Amino acid sequence: MLTVFWFGLGTSRLAYVFFKKKGTKTPLILQSLFVFLTALILVFTNPSTPPIVSIIIVASIGIGVGVGPIWPLIVEHCHNTYKNDSLVMYIVVAGSPGGIIGPSLSSLFFRYGNISYLPTILVVYQLVGIIAVVVATQRRYL
Repeated sequence: MLTVFWFGLGTSRLAYVFFKKKGTKTPLILQSLFVFLTALILVFTNPSTPPIVSIIIVASIGIGVGVGPIWPLIVEHCHNTYKNDSLVMYIVVAGSPGGIIGPSLSSLFFRYGNISYLPTILVVYQLVGIIAVVVATQRRYL
């Protein structure tokens, strides 16, 4: 499944190289909705789900996560919105603690929790992500 996920991620990033985007708001929202829907579908799978269905769902999550790619879109959106290079630099730097905290939190969760909660956590996380993207693309603070 991890290989299928990475295959989907790589495929979407490779495809992104060949397609020109017009702006950042629509791709950010569409990417978030796509991952949310595929994660929601994953919640409703069970052990009797055919393996091919699980493979398609996991590959779709990989494609959804790789579309964009999301991080450069966020940086580009902030640069276009705020017109402040210093703020954009701080946003890029803010990604570093996230890269450390995320794996630490997930490791802590899986030590005391159960991996079967992962699809539900992914749905909740992506729902928060959708709300954050919509709010961020609607407001202009600086």
